[in-house]
Amino acid sequence: MKNNCRFLFAIAALASAMSVSATSIWSGSQDVHWDNTIMLEASKFASAQAGNKITVTLSVNDGTNDAIEFKANGKKLPGTRFSLCQDWWETYDLFMTQDMIDSCKVYGMEICGDNFTVTNIDLSEGKAASMKEGKAIWTGYFWVDSWSTLEVFREALDAVKDWSKYKTMRFYSECPTTDNLIFLLANWSDAGVIAKSEPATDEEAETNPLKRYEGYAELDLTKVNPLTIINNVASDRLMIQMDKQGSAAFNFTDVVLIEGSSTALDKVQATMGVKKVMENGRMVIYHDGIRHNVLGTRL
Repeated sequence: MKNNCRFLFAIAALASAMSVSATSIWSGSQDVHWDNTIMLEASKFASAQAGNKITVTLSVNDGTNDAIEFKANGKKLPGTRFSLCQDWWETYDLFMTQDMIDSCKVYGMEICGDNFTVTNIDLSEGKAASMKEGKAIWTGYFWVDSWSTLEVFREALDAVKDWSKYKTMRFYSECPTTDNLIFLLANWSDAGVIAKSEPATDEEAETNPLKRYEGYAELDLTKVNPLTIINNVASDRLMIQMDKQGSAAFNFTDVVLIEGSSTALDKVQATMGVKKVMENGRMVIYHDGIRHNVLGTRL
């Protein structure tokens, strides 16, 4: 398994190197420990854009089972995720959101962790030319096979100033089908469940806040806000658990907040005068002011 990981990693690194030239923003040789971190000055990020990629060249000591973290002003940077060091790593890529850049421009960036050695840090274009529309909560590439869990630190959600502006949270991947499963969690307890994409009944499917489409899933923020559940269970992260199911393994790429109407179906329904509402725990559809049940029968 380790050899396969190294092979895939080498291919990704080669493709990245061929696609865009990088600028070194730090070089040397420093053993990183929690009390011996690397500080990058705020000036290094003066021209950074959302989607730019930070590449840390490093070697990890065998047996290390600690995290690598990116901070500013003593706090985890918004848009970063929980990552345990792996002894086969040669580089670690961090893709920047706008909130992350805004923080770095004020405080700089601190690279923290334990028992690895850094020799170079590059800044390159990354995904800047292909960022998804909306406010990015997280962006990057996360490989999904069987029950893979991306853990985005809550600072990305805390950085959202006005949640009322946003109707949905969209979860993009390179999966070409809707066969995959996605669960949103604040922790592993029942109280930490935010939403799941596999409702048990047709009625639950109609009211489920998490819908799947080709290439993305979408959470209806008017029904549930992940930050509320995270606060309720005192969690420090949003956990996005995915399983490929009938599809091939794929990359998960973006978490984005969307303003206003979210899907083409919403726009068509609005044009046709269709509105779905809950009445006494039951889904009711209004079409041009006339009430129907979920099967379309006039009430």
